[in-house]
Amino acid sequence: MIPAKSCLIIFLTMGLCLFGGCGNNTTPGPESATASEAIPPDSLVLILLDKTLSLGDKDVQLKFEQPIRSRLVDLIRKKDHQVMVYFIHGNTSGAQAAFKGAITADKPSDQELNELGGQSRTDRKNKYRQDINQQRSQIADKVKEALMAPNPEPTNRQTDLWASLEIMSRAFSTSRPEDKKYVFFVSDMEESVIGANRRDFTRMPPKDKTEAEAWAGQDMEVIKQLYKLQPDVLQGISATIFLPKAAFENSGFQTIRYYWEALFGSFGINLGEVRGIELE
Repeated sequence: MIPAKSCLIIFLTMGLCLFGGCGNNTTPGPESATASEAIPPDSLVLILLDKTLSLGDKDVQLKFEQPIRSRLVDLIRKKDHQVMVYFIHGNTSGAQAAFKGAITADKPSDQELNELGGQSRTDRKNKYRQDINQQRSQIADKVKEALMAPNPEPTNRQTDLWASLEIMSRAFSTSRPEDKKYVFFVSDMEESVIGANRRDFTRMPPKDKTEAEAWAGQDMEVIKQLYKLQPDVLQGISATIFLPKAAFENSGFQTIRYYWEALFGSFGINLGEVRGIELE
């Protein structure tokens, strides 16, 4: 049981539903001054875990825990910073969130600290830091649980990465323009869906950069028709891929990377870092 004093809001829904389913010369009044103040951005992190046969083994998935935990320490630092976890498989767009959590600890105001003074002021600051660390650790533990969750359903046989764009649109739908939006993929990024106008990189990946970028341009139009996207929401997302080091070093992965860089870029998403993780 999570201690009540941590005030961490966590929703965990592990189950089959995850896998099946202008200016003027006047002097501004108080209200105008408030409205003009800069609003600090929140960090919103979406983690997409591949739960297909290619990367579904829990021992393999656990190798990604520490790199993700380290990134969360950097990004999840204050109240309203959020982490969401969804699973990638053959029915990615139909899956519910595996986990949603947020930091809820209130930072003490300057007025509060000034009223306390002395040792009490130091203790209050330390208590706040402890609460942040505790809540962030609890979030990271829930991400670990999600990494370990198996997918025994038939959805483990296909990988619908295209649908991640709909998940991003959904997960960040209430974000503000100033918020920082991050997406972590734990996946080999091999799109593999059987059907008309679909891609199966396990059978036929793009052969070079030119073809990868051409396919991405074609597929963008198909994706817009298949999925419920919010283009404004997708703008400005920063994406990172974590994948097994062996897959990262595979010569075929680079052409697949060109594909995702082009496809995500067409929606205003920046695919920055790609990290190969040693599994041994």
